[in-house]
Amino acid sequence: MRLAVALAVLLSTTAAFAQGFAAPTTRAAKLFSEGRELKAAGKLDEACKRFESSWSAERATGTQLNLADCREREGKLLEAWRLFDEAAKISESEGNARRATFARDRAAALDAKLMSIDVRLAAPIAKNTQVTIDGEPPGTLTTRTDPKAVWIRATAPDGKTFAVHVEAQAGRVIVDVPSLVRTKTVRRSSRLWIAGGLVVMGAVGAVTAQRFSIVADDVRDGITGCRIESTGRTCDTVASAEVAQEKLALADRNDLAAKVFLGGSAVLIVGAAIVWYTAPKERVLITPTATTSSVGVSLAAQF
Repeated sequence: MRLAVALAVLLSTTAAFAQGFAAPTTRAAKLFSEGRELKAAGKLDEACKRFESSWSAERATGTQLNLADCREREGKLLEAWRLFDEAAKISESEGNARRATFARDRAAALDAKLMSIDVRLAAPIAKNTQVTIDGEPPGTLTTRTDPKAVWIRATAPDGKTFAVHVEAQAGRVIVDVPSLVRTKTVRRSSRLWIAGGLVVMGAVGAVTAQRFSIVADDVRDGITGCRIESTGRTCDTVASAEVAQEKLALADRNDLAAKVFLGGSAVLIVGAAIVWYTAPKERVLITPTATTSSVGVSLAAQF
């Protein structure tokens, strides 16, 4: 009887021992076990492949931590950080403080190696502005990435674009994007009045120049008693010659006045263009100028 009882106890203990060390029953567990053995043997590449396959089959936290370690060894720091960070959150929710602390520490160490990009859009912000990092939308304007050189581009719906190349670096990188809203040029009323006034003065000068030119022609046409020949002007009497000489002098003076007013008109119109396109921020000082052979204005403005 005692022999039978002892035998039964022995069989029960042997069965329990065998069950405790039996091979994993699921495919994910089997792959995980193989990965651990390969890792212990120093065959990291093969071990990581097993952990990846196990993780695909079953989302176990232990497998996640080993896969995260593999990704860090492979230089895929962003993916490793995400795996450790998620494992820490899951372990905290499960009440596994030890595992959560381990995963959180590994995630924090990786976070210091990552490049954190903070894109800041200046106001006013164009509606539906698209931001991309190396051609891909980041999802949020603050994002982490592996430390590598990247192109950051912001594009407004109307096509206005800002792009900047950021060198590979660890830590926070702030990219300030200027406003991509197209602004319309608003003409200052004071500048409008000044430019308009110069144009009007130029037009008056041109009309006056034409009037002087007409008068000069009329004076020449009004000369009588004289004829223009190949050898010069021949007059019938001395008196008619003197009158003709006076009229010719008057015509020449009118021609000179016409040239002066025409030149002044051109200067005024050019001045109007300068005032209009250079957008002075303060007042414009206009000073008339005149010489014996020309008239015009001088412009002084604070920009």
